[in-house]
Amino acid sequence: MIVISAPNEDYSIKNHYNFKIFLSGGILNCPDWQSDVINRINDEYRYSNKTIYNPRCENFPFNDDNAPERFAVWQYEHLKMANAILFWFPKESLGEITLYELGKWGNSSDKIISIGCDPEYKRINDVILQTKLARRNAIISTSLENTIKNLASQISGC
Repeated sequence: MIVISAPNEDYSIKNHYNFKIFLSGGILNCPDWQSDVINRINDEYRYSNKTIYNPRCENFPFNDDNAPERFAVWQYEHLKMANAILFWFPKESLGEITLYELGKWGNSSDKIISIGCDPEYKRINDVILQTKLARRNAIISTSLENTIKNLASQISGC
């Protein structure tokens, strides 16, 4: 498994042909849930033909005025390249960008999606209602563990 964190990239034959998963969700003012997902997938599923795109970068250059644009473009391009997207809405963050990404990609039939919301997430009812309108059979989990399991079951043959 390859893990690529923003703003990095891996230009290799292996990554080119790998099945790609994007982790969409809170980044600022919330726990590093992305590391939990990566560790869990690596420990339990041991995918050798998967790439995970992680938008959380360790050292975001807050003093660089161009960094937000580079970061937004990185996210946009990697969401387009992804075959699957795991959405996680933690209670600590409203996740306006993640809500936008869910609206855009949740209505796309060419992406596998797995959606989870912390039970205390402020917009959980909106996520449930809007998702059900776009994907009637979508499962929305209330734990990160079940969100990961849902993703794994959907991509098991990929």
